[in-house]
Amino acid sequence: MLDRLKASLQLDGMVVDTVLQVGDAIQGGSLAGEVQLTGGAADQTINRLELTLVSINSDSAFYQATLSLSEDPIEIKAREHKNLPFTMEIPSWFPSTYYGSFRGSLFTHVDIEFSFDSSDIDKVVVEPHPALAYLVDQMEKEVKLKRRVVEHEGRYQSFQYDQPEELEMKLASISIQYHGEGKLILEFKRPKVDEFALEESKFDYVIGTQEWKEKTGAIARFVKEKIDS
Repeated sequence: MLDRLKASLQLDGMVVDTVLQVGDAIQGGSLAGEVQLTGGAADQTINRLELTLVSINSDSAFYQATLSLSEDPIEIKAREHKNLPFTMEIPSWFPSTYYGSFRGSLFTHVDIEFSFDSSDIDKVVVEPHPALAYLVDQMEKEVKLKRRVVEHEGRYQSFQYDQPEELEMKLASISIQYHGEGKLILEFKRPKVDEFALEESKFDYVIGTQEWKEKTGAIARFVKEKIDS
């Protein structure tokens, strides 16, 4: 299992392998694996060994979660083999790389005494929370809305939808902003009558971990009712 994703970094004779159990994770879940160290010809000291999970999209919005593998320097003898298992918790608000132009990477930062700080990069896919994935699916299949773009608002991922052409004068836009931990904000923007302005309506939801399919289905039905009203 651990051989599924493996990348090597060589520093002054030391070999640093970052090995992931799987290359896919989920919002609010974890990413597990181990960093495998093989000593070079002489004893060495690692001052810093750190993992950073990064999500970045095409307009350079940047998100990261960091895990330090040791608070103290790591001593490794010549030719010694040392494995450091890790489990990195992924914040529930961390952008899913499943949608839009978001891309995920895991950086292994290694700072060795009397050497330079170097990084190794592994591709990581962050899957959406099941409730978010189901809601996005319902918005497109049941409500018949076309997803225009997935972008960022602050540190949160936002899903923007085009309004149907026949409703252009009644509805300007619909968006869903996912805040993690089952929390989301649904926003409607409607043209104000006889005004060159938009009227905004926001609705807060907490889906939670129980009965999320029923709750997200109810949100999709609510959106359809708002569109039809």
